[in-house]
Amino acid sequence: MRNRNQAWHVYHHPTWHYADFYWDVENRQPRDIPGTGPDSLNAVERIVALRATLVDSSAADTTRAVALAWLLHLVGDIHQPLHCSSRVSPDEPLPHGDAGGNTFRLDDDRNLHGYWDRILDEAIAPEPGEDSIAYASRIAQRSERTEPRVTSSADVSGWAQEGLRIAQTVVYAGVSRGTAPSADYEAEALRVSEGRIALAGYRLAALLNEALK
Repeated sequence: MRNRNQAWHVYHHPTWHYADFYWDVENRQPRDIPGTGPDSLNAVERIVALRATLVDSSAADTTRAVALAWLLHLVGDIHQPLHCSSRVSPDEPLPHGDAGGNTFRLDDDRNLHGYWDRILDEAIAPEPGEDSIAYASRIAQRSERTEPRVTSSADVSGWAQEGLRIAQTVVYAGVSRGTAPSADYEAEALRVSEGRIALAGYRLAALLNEALK
């Protein structure tokens, strides 16, 4: 049990990182499951609420700083498709499904969720001696070249729906339990992930520029 009186537990909010929409496959087509949806405190709801806190100039600086830190994290989370999806199957029924791919085991100790979390830094590893800031700058420059800036949508629910559709059509296609993803799968996962990361960056920048103007 977590003790909220201990500083390192105060900001532990597992449901904030996800906006899981539940779905299964019927006649080889993804089907959203009626009557299901994310927890009441979820990534979509939190981004909207935390943005409002950041905009509120009457809020304490410390409160706004915490809101900013969460926004930096959660906008990234919600652009990872498996933070918006939980697939339901006979082996992984409701109420949890596959928990955003966390119970979909690949080879060794990897699961599908972790694979998508780490695809970029494993496929494009830091160079020897490269610190985290230099690495992030290199990735950002690469993304700006390959992913042109787009007009940013402020529809946070729409961001989650984008991730859900990618999970339904891309993430589970061509990957099997208990085996390593193929080179073709990795290439597609990297391509999609780079696009989502760039989009997250553009949208986060637009959100912060608007909130702090």
